[in-house]
Amino acid sequence: MRTRIKTMKWTGLMALVALASCAEGKELPAATKMVSITTGLTFPFGANQGYGCLSGAPVVCAEGTSTQNLYPQVTIALEPFAIDEHEVTNLQYQYCVDAGKCHDVRGGNSMGRDVYYDDAQFAQFPVVNVTWDDAQQYCAFVGARLPSEAEWERAAKGPGDDIFPTSEVTLAKPLDCVGQLNLQGCGESGLNRAVMDSPEDAVDEGGGAKVYDMAANVAEWTGSDWAPLNFTCADTPECVAKQCPACDTDEDPDTVCFAQCETYICLGHDLSIAFTEAELFPSSGADKAYRGAHSATRKEALCTLLASERGQRDSRTKAQPFLGFRCAKSL
Repeated sequence: MRTRIKTMKWTGLMALVALASCAEGKELPAATKMVSITTGLTFPFGANQGYGCLSGAPVVCAEGTSTQNLYPQVTIALEPFAIDEHEVTNLQYQYCVDAGKCHDVRGGNSMGRDVYYDDAQFAQFPVVNVTWDDAQQYCAFVGARLPSEAEWERAAKGPGDDIFPTSEVTLAKPLDCVGQLNLQGCGESGLNRAVMDSPEDAVDEGGGAKVYDMAANVAEWTGSDWAPLNFTCADTPECVAKQCPACDTDEDPDTVCFAQCETYICLGHDLSIAFTEAELFPSSGADKAYRGAHSATRKEALCTLLASERGQRDSRTKAQPFLGFRCAKSL
């Protein structure tokens, strides 16, 4: 097993140094390097590739088949921010628990492993089985916060507005086990890996800075409420719709990655007009959005690997063995 431990300034922790005594006997974990994102902050949020419906009538598919459902693309403007280069690890989270500032994980397992969190061999693996509030609490402990859904998408798309958060996946090769992406059916049968242990799963921000594990490993909480965009195709006459493609004929329902086409779909509004997150996302106060595929995502689920894939959400009180997080902060 390969692990990478970096000795860097623990983000925000110097301001909380007095808390160290609460974790007496515990060595301060290595810090997570944060990648500053200061360019490409006004970008098209949503998918610029994929399928869509021409009208509101759902496509009639054969039983067990389906087509993809996308949200309209719209330009969003963000402020500069920084994001962790990798997901929070078991070791880092355990330190916060020992300091009395974080709630313990809600389960010690992970996908495919009954014993995980308390096993030292997984110290540098991503922590999972934490609720949204647990994740927020940890990020606050290190002087940060969860990234918003739009910040997460910008980090996943990189400065070039890429379709996938890795150059190892292309629309032309959706079923290949390219590189060493950690997906079910590609090597390790759904088991997650140590952070930064999949070098092909990285978004290059330039200057040697990379954000790792955005395509797979574990899905990640964002700081945002789950809500559909405030804009729909019906609201925007200029929105150009596309015809739905033929239905997916894959007979194995476990490998069908497309959601049933049920709404108006379009490829975008007037992209010369930029909106803020507050204008685009209503505050629902209900479920929280999470992003990204994970190690149990089937390699055939190409749509789940899109940097723009959204729709995943869960109650802020739920914890899942495939769901972790990383932190961010405003610059």
